[in-house]
Amino acid sequence: MDPTLIASGGWDSTVILHDIRQKGPIGGILGPYICGDTIDFNGKDIITGSWRNENQIEMWDLRTTDKVKDIEWDGDNFDSEEP
Repeated sequence: MDPTLIASGGWDSTVILHDIRQKGPIGGILGPYICGDTIDFNGKDIITGSWRNENQIEMWDLRTTDKVKDIEWDGDNFDSEEP
């Protein structure tokens, strides 16, 4: 991971990419509906979590900002009594 990169996201369904060495954003990703601490860097990829019913966790290529894949997650069991 490049220590000069910062990502920010929010309710407007965008993730903005910043390089602390430059003024202004250097790129962006359209799609993730970020409502918490759900952005993480993974090598040359960024992983986002969205507050929605489908495709909650997605992986994006930092170089192209294209979606690499959806990550399957069984997050619908919030009311389950099992740990």
